[in-house]
Amino acid sequence: MGKPSIFSKEYERKMRKRKTRVTILVIILIITAIALFSKNYITNTIKELRNKNSEAKASNENKTGSDKNKNITDDKEKSAEQHKESDTSQDKNESKQEEKFYEIKLGNGNTIKAIYEEKDGNKVFKYLAPTEEKVYFSLMPSGKGIMVYEEATQNIFLCDENGNSKEISPTKYTSVSTGKVFTKESILKNKPTFVWSAYPKFCSDTQIVYVSQLPWFRENERYLWKYDLKSETHKNLNIKGKDITIGNLTDKGLEINIDGNLNYLKEDGTLSQ
Repeated sequence: MGKPSIFSKEYERKMRKRKTRVTILVIILIITAIALFSKNYITNTIKELRNKNSEAKASNENKTGSDKNKNITDDKEKSAEQHKESDTSQDKNESKQEEKFYEIKLGNGNTIKAIYEEKDGNKVFKYLAPTEEKVYFSLMPSGKGIMVYEEATQNIFLCDENGNSKEISPTKYTSVSTGKVFTKESILKNKPTFVWSAYPKFCSDTQIVYVSQLPWFRENERYLWKYDLKSETHKNLNIKGKDITIGNLTDKGLEINIDGNLNYLKEDGTLSQ
């Protein structure tokens, strides 16, 4: 259709009609473009939302599974720990219930426990508790008695299977030649380094051996002494040396090291090598 002449009577009407059609066409194109764009936008948006929802769901499921596994692991660990604590507590309670002892009062005023256990109807000593500095013990070979030595006071204590405890270290010495009596208290007061009765050990169930500077007070030599549990007497074995240490009880006898030489003391009071 050609363009109408500007001199035609229908020119204005036709131009208005033409402009109207053009406007409508433009509007239709715009609406179509908007519709297409909106459709694509909405579709993409929906896809993105779906993807995000799927990812969030998967993440939540993984997190939930991880949390569940963590909770299960934590519960197992907690249960194991509680079980361990329960066993430890039970062991401690059983230990406290089974622990039996006799009390021995030391020269420094402290009380120490002689721990024992019962085997086949017999009481067998095991150790001392609590551990005190410079307090030592020796077990009777049969285990039916325990001896405690307190170095600070040079006191020797003996406890039997019935719980009877007493101090057995000599409290005095009577000179054979003059008959003069020397007390342990006075000698140690005037000469604190004097060895009155030291480092005792069981030689048998009936004999205890220890080291002393008795019968002399001015010489540096030391002697082996024996205490007999049956007669409750102290006897000088006349075995001497400048340095005497008492070791362990063996099949050969009680180890006695005299000035660097190892010997074995038999129950009859004789030495062998």
